[in-house]
Amino acid sequence: MYKENLFELIRKEEVIVWAGAGMSLYAGYPSGKRLGEILVENLTAKEKENIDNNLPLPDLAEEFYRLKGNNRNSLIRLLKQTFLKEPNSIDIHKSFAIIPHFKTIVTTNYDRLFENAYLDNAQTIYSTKHIPYIENKKTHIFKVHGDLNEPDSVIITKSDYNRFFKENTDNSTYWAVIRERLSTNTILFLGYNIEDPNVSVVFDRITESLGENRKESFLVAPNLPQHKVNDLLRKGIHYINSTAENIISELLSHLKENIIADIECGKTSADTFRNFLSNIDLLPDLRAEKDAFKVISLKGAKEDIQVNFKLNLKNDSDF
Repeated sequence: MYKENLFELIRKEEVIVWAGAGMSLYAGYPSGKRLGEILVENLTAKEKENIDNNLPLPDLAEEFYRLKGNNRNSLIRLLKQTFLKEPNSIDIHKSFAIIPHFKTIVTTNYDRLFENAYLDNAQTIYSTKHIPYIENKKTHIFKVHGDLNEPDSVIITKSDYNRFFKENTDNSTYWAVIRERLSTNTILFLGYNIEDPNVSVVFDRITESLGENRKESFLVAPNLPQHKVNDLLRKGIHYINSTAENIISELLSHLKENIIADIECGKTSADTFRNFLSNIDLLPDLRAEKDAFKVISLKGAKEDIQVNFKLNLKNDSDF
């Protein structure tokens, strides 16, 4: 039931995505837990004696920073080695980029999988200075933990988090833009742990301010234990038991089946319709009819289209 409801909202272009580390695991990038282990592995034997391996990632990163003489250089260089290396694959993100119904992506990931998949069709935003240059025709990728190409923007240590929460008040232009989108759209969490402090604080603020008037939220993750599912329900988040790969594959099939009906009934905008068909190498011929569009024909953008027809005959004997 939740999945069908989510797909319906996506077809109406009313969903934004909040993507976490779990969506990048297939590409060879680490989870938050594994990143903490990588930090520890890159300490000397003497330094390892002075750190608790069981600390949360922000605390581990803080200790790493202090053990390196309060110098971020070693930390940022290690993050670049980890997240800017060639990915094993970007296939899931390429499939995701086919779907123009998503106008906003919020991510805490340091990798560039979304940027590499969307190419010129997306715009990366991680600072207030980027806000005035937002291009409405592109998908907006908000990297709320910063970008490794600008080390001062990166949030990873406990001090970074403390500074983040101190500086990003309700008057922050950057977060005002994100909060407005979170407040006026349905949120789809992919590859994410909702317990992350960065997400929970923002989400709790929105929940408190909007109360029962807030939009629906969905979280996609495989095989969550029941106590975590119950916690999501208490937060008003619908749980869908699936992987990001499977949900994107199912969504693509669903959109292909319904895209013509959606444009003709006005559920999907003409730009989204054309962009989606272009992404799957189809060119539509549309005719405006009063306040709606009629699809006259489709042709292949690169070559002839191969189509399977299923014919139902009313009277087999006459045929």
